[in-house]
Amino acid sequence: MKTTVRVRPHGKADTHHKVRPTPVQRQLVRSGATVCWISKGTVLIPYGGHPGTYPARDGEDWSGEMASWAKDWKISHPCPADGATWWGLVPSPCPASAGVTPDFALLSRSS
Repeated sequence: MKTTVRVRPHGKADTHHKVRPTPVQRQLVRSGATVCWISKGTVLIPYGGHPGTYPARDGEDWSGEMASWAKDWKISHPCPADGATWWGLVPSPCPASAGVTPDFALLSRSS
């Protein structure tokens, strides 16, 4: 699996890291918990990535170089929806680096 995805939030080009969620992480989200990662003063907040394919409409030719345009993806946010095949990670400054500490943190090791 490619480990990054190109995005354009608010029209600005950016690259987000992607992860494949573990069964435990999926269960936490299904139960209403929030899963995130903290790395080097940054909180990485996940959204769900859902691949899809657009069918050609009458008169459209999606062969050759245009074939890649048929493959796309959509997101589920603010939390990844069940069924997301990958999670994109939105970087955000860590509140702890601003003098705010979380009440609770559940940390997991990435493999």
